[in-house]
Amino acid sequence: MRFAAAFAVSAALLGTLTACNDDAANGSQDIGGTATPSQAVQLDPKAALAASAAVMQKAGNSKIVLSEQGKTISTGSVGWQDKSSFELVSADTNVVRGIGEAIYMSVPKAQQASAAGKHWVKVDQSNENGRQNAVAFLTFEQMTNPVVQLSVAAASGQLTKVGTESVSGAETVHYKSVQQAATMVAAMTGLSADQRKSVLKGLEASGLTATSEFWINAKQELVQSKVFGDKQDVTTTFVYSGLGTAPKIEAPAASDTLGWADGEKLVG
Repeated sequence: MRFAAAFAVSAALLGTLTACNDDAANGSQDIGGTATPSQAVQLDPKAALAASAAVMQKAGNSKIVLSEQGKTISTGSVGWQDKSSFELVSADTNVVRGIGEAIYMSVPKAQQASAAGKHWVKVDQSNENGRQNAVAFLTFEQMTNPVVQLSVAAASGQLTKVGTESVSGAETVHYKSVQQAATMVAAMTGLSADQRKSVLKGLEASGLTATSEFWINAKQELVQSKVFGDKQDVTTTFVYSGLGTAPKIEAPAASDTLGWADGEKLVG
């Protein structure tokens, strides 16, 4: 799994994915509300998270940069209207693309001579190795869906307002949510029942409770989030920018895609 390891979601996400980004206002549409920073501070945590979920639902997509313990891991974009989707580019330029339950991995440059001129491999989830890769990325797809995460936290998290903080030059209000990992996974409706079981097993290895943190600006836009388990030392961070302006994520052409039987050895 040398290629998947470049993206595998950090212990609370079944591997090591993370986020850190530019100013969230750069290139974004004006999709948020009209609240001033002082008005945003006055919202109670549940109302603030619910309002942000509505704003992010309207945005539909975002650019994202992933970091771990302050180190950037990969960059890309995520979408959450209709089918959840994502595209991530690692530091060594390998790419993972997900549209709904379909996961595609780019053929690493060092392996392209063995790929019959094709540049992508579609993950076969009926294969054990393929299923492990797919569950990790589908978990990432759900964990970076701000509507899911904000809504679940608002509905069932133990919420606190940490205070006001500057993130990438923007004033934000910082909130914290603590909830059972099982509650978080139950809300991942983009996963099948079997996939949720696999995800929960991975999450509970990092602790039975999960802490999520959100930084929300005056327009109720989510600027940054973090998630970690109570037994986990590594902190996973997601920072969003360019709300509503990320490019559409599409499946690679079938003519440019290898099946898992031929491609697993190249990317797995």
